[in-house]
Amino acid sequence: MDSKVIVMDISPATIQAGWRGEAVPSVDLPVPEKLFNGEGEVVEWGALSALLDTVLLDKFKWSDSDEVTVIYVVPSKMPKVGKEKLLDLSFDDDKYRLEGVFLKSAASAILFSLDRTKTTLEGEAVPEVTGVAIRADKKTAIITVDPVFRDRLLPSAALKLTKNNWGSSFDPQLALSDDSINILADTIVLAVQRTDVGIRSLLYKNLVLSGSRVNESGFYEKLKKSITEKAPKGALIGMTLDPKPESAAWRGAAMYAVIEKFPLMAISGGGVSRVRTRYCS
Repeated sequence: MDSKVIVMDISPATIQAGWRGEAVPSVDLPVPEKLFNGEGEVVEWGALSALLDTVLLDKFKWSDSDEVTVIYVVPSKMPKVGKEKLLDLSFDDDKYRLEGVFLKSAASAILFSLDRTKTTLEGEAVPEVTGVAIRADKKTAIITVDPVFRDRLLPSAALKLTKNNWGSSFDPQLALSDDSINILADTIVLAVQRTDVGIRSLLYKNLVLSGSRVNESGFYEKLKKSITEKAPKGALIGMTLDPKPESAAWRGAAMYAVIEKFPLMAISGGGVSRVRTRYCS
């Protein structure tokens, strides 16, 4: 019996999916505009169910003898009810024949893709990540700024920019203006300053850019300069532009899926009701 893992990143811009072990996702589908609301929350579950059918029934094939687990990368502040709904869809009538499901936040996945954000504590087999994951994709006005400390999202500090933050002339298909980059810099500094004073220096040193927008010409240089000007005096700013920012979240989750203990962490179909809270909190 062969054990396989599909990694699927669900974001307001695209759904990316591929088998564990692939260098890049083999599936990249545009997300229907109605699927997410303006705050980046899934509101049209029928559309998501149809996309899951496309990915898990049409794009990927496996035999009845294969044990297939899916690791979903989900928006970092996805509500518990949304995570539960995703689990329900995954095990609905067993049509996908999944052995298990694992949910991982986009912020943690993005940071996991880089070695310098990881720390392996004594006695721990799985590295923990610390930093600020900044995700900015084209085709959406939503940009997320998610501080993470030792693999845990800091929800009171996590911030999100939506179309309400941009001027009326903003076009998601175009590069961000200098004014918009300054707004993003303000948001990043505010997010870090909302965290405990003892970890702020670590977060400022580990700002990670991801998403299809961040490799636009001049984006990195302008954003780092603006953050340096706005951050507390003396703060050391370390900002990384992921080598393949458009698939950073997918790739980080794929790397996470190869750790030795990963199969033990997934939720099985028969155990959803019993252990769901542990993985959706």
